[in-house]
Amino acid sequence: LGEKLFDYENAPNYGILSSSWTLGAGLHSNEFQSLTTRFYNGEDIRAELAQKIYGNMSHIEFYEFPPADGIGYIEISTEKTDSGMTFRTKGGFEITHSWETLGEALITAARQEFDRHEELDRQYREQEEKAKAAEEAPYVTVTPFSKVNFAEIGLDSDKHYSIPDFNEAYANAEKLYTADESNSMRVDTITVTLHIGNEEHHYRPMIGAEYGTLSAIMDDTSLTNASNISVTEQTKALVSEIEETHDTPTAVPDEVIPEAAAEDEDFEEIPETELYDYHDEPVQLNLFGDTMSQGVRPQRGTDAAHQRRTHSEPMEEEKPETC
Repeated sequence: LGEKLFDYENAPNYGILSSSWTLGAGLHSNEFQSLTTRFYNGEDIRAELAQKIYGNMSHIEFYEFPPADGIGYIEISTEKTDSGMTFRTKGGFEITHSWETLGEALITAARQEFDRHEELDRQYREQEEKAKAAEEAPYVTVTPFSKVNFAEIGLDSDKHYSIPDFNEAYANAEKLYTADESNSMRVDTITVTLHIGNEEHHYRPMIGAEYGTLSAIMDDTSLTNASNISVTEQTKALVSEIEETHDTPTAVPDEVIPEAAAEDEDFEEIPETELYDYHDEPVQLNLFGDTMSQGVRPQRGTDAAHQRRTHSEPMEEEKPETC
C-alpha cells in the first residue's frame, strides 16, 4: 500500500493482476489500482479505501503468546453503517470511527512503513557501496602537472600512497615548497589521483594552498572536472572515515581514583520514587481510543518507539544545619 501511494510512478500496475488478488478484506487489484491512481492525482480516497479494506470484516481477533497481563485472546465484533464502523468487545465496550478516520489511519500507517523501508534500503545501499569500495583498498598517486621538482619536496610519482600516508607526505611537501624562497613567485600544481575500486578520480590542487587532507581536496568544488564529478557521497565518506580512524589517538586508560579521594566524593542518591518508570508512558491510541501502556509488550516483529521523558524539576537542596 505504501509503495503504491507514495512511489506511484515506480510501483507495479496492479490493474493487470488476477482478479483473485485482494488487499485487506475486499480490495481487489483493479479497484486498488484505481484508488491509488486517484490518490496520486490528489483525490481524497480515505473513506473508499477503508470501506474496501474493512468492509467485509465481521470480527477481529487478537492473539498474544505468552499472554500479556493474563490476556492472550481478544475478539471484537464490528457493525458497519454508511458513515463508519462500530467496534464492540464481549465486555460491552464499543467505539465508532468514521470511514474517513479509518482511511486516514491506513494512509498514515502506510506512510510510516514506506519511510521505514526507504531508510532500510538506503542503509543497505550504503553498506553495499562501502563493501564494494573496500574490496580493493583505495590508494593515491601523485604526478607533477607543472614543472615542480618532486625530489625537492619529498613526493614520489612511482609510489602508491595509502590515504593517511598521502596526507602526511602532502603536508610535508607543502612545508618544503613554501620554505623555498625561489618558489615565492611561482604557481605550481600537481595531479592527485584517488584509485578506488575500478575508478580513478583526478584532482589538480595548487601546491602550497594548504589543503591538508585528501578529503579537503575532494571537497573543493573549484577542482571539479570530468574525472571526479561522479564521485559519490559514500566515497567521500569512506575517505573521511579512513582519515578520522588514522587520526584518532589511542585510548588512554581511565585514571584510577585513589580510595581516599573516592570516599570524599559526595554523591546524592536519587530516591526510587523519583526514578522514571517507562511502563507508565502513554503511547499511540489503540482501536478503542484509549492509551496503551508501554508496560504491555509489543508483539514480535513490530516496532516499539519509546520516548523517554526527562525530569526538569530542580532537586531540593539540603538546608545547612544551624548550631
